[in-house]
Amino acid sequence: MRWDDVFIAGTGASLPAGVTAASAVAAGRYDAEVAARSRQLAVTVAGDGAGTAPEFAVGAARRALAGSGHEPGDVGILLHAVVLHDGIDAWNPATYIQRELGITQCVPAQLRMVCNGSLVGVTLACAFLRALPAQPAALITASDCWPDPVIDRWDAPGFVFGDGGGAVVLSREGGFARLLATATHTDPEVEGLTRGAEPFGPFRTSADNPIDLRRRAKEFLGTAMPDEELWKRWDDGMRAVADEVTADTGIRPDDVEHIITPFLDPSNVDRQYLTPLGLDPARTTWEHGRHIGHLGAADYFVALDRLAGSGQLAPRDRVLVLGAAGGTWCAVLLEIVAPPPARP
Repeated sequence: MRWDDVFIAGTGASLPAGVTAASAVAAGRYDAEVAARSRQLAVTVAGDGAGTAPEFAVGAARRALAGSGHEPGDVGILLHAVVLHDGIDAWNPATYIQRELGITQCVPAQLRMVCNGSLVGVTLACAFLRALPAQPAALITASDCWPDPVIDRWDAPGFVFGDGGGAVVLSREGGFARLLATATHTDPEVEGLTRGAEPFGPFRTSADNPIDLRRRAKEFLGTAMPDEELWKRWDDGMRAVADEVTADTGIRPDDVEHIITPFLDPSNVDRQYLTPLGLDPARTTWEHGRHIGHLGAADYFVALDRLAGSGQLAPRDRVLVLGAAGGTWCAVLLEIVAPPPARP
């Protein structure tokens, strides 16, 4: 979908302190061979009193708003993406974020699309701003924490989980990056990759029944879909969103200067995102992720915030954001039109 009248005006990140991979290996939490292959240096971990997922979303949103030039009252829609848990059941964290930021009236909604929720949120927010031109801005947040003992952050398939949040402010009035196009492709036959053979039923995640994503993937690949079919579908999805963005803008994936993917280990970034499109790993934000870990849906916004604050973005640069999770593939194409705002 082509967009010419929506901009990214501000970005923000809120992350706790890091725990080194070396210390996790020494403590027996992180397999030494896996650590060597992943080249992960550290992950952000919210220790006691260091923050919660909703609080990280608020912190990131404050920074994004502060740099955007918008006031809280300009926000017409607030979308919050989360993968794991908000800390309280039967509760809408989007209205909590709204209250903390002093946004009096907006559409506050939570997005549950695993790690692609934030990118789907970009398309939804753009459509909202186009449909209601009197609303000048949209706020999208994403945050998660991955606490023991309900999930082992050091034993995920192809990545290590980090805690924290990210945010972007979209604006019809201008910003440092023009949003050129977004694309989404779905293949519901792949959703079982993160479900496995897990039965439906009442809440059951606990210390006695932790979330095991590695086991779920093995169950799915062992019974529902062979590896080769999964990878064919995966590559088809990635090419579909890239082709749509190219059709809308005339810009090919290998034309861009910067590529943002989830913060996974380098072999998974390459196989899942770069190989299907023939892209150069030197253009990715993987190096930033080595110090953070996979945050869930917040990776993309935190990576863009890191780029914006690093001095690496120059006017006319193009940034391609690629995501895939839960049977959905997403692409977002940006063009830098002005220097990013100074850090608040």
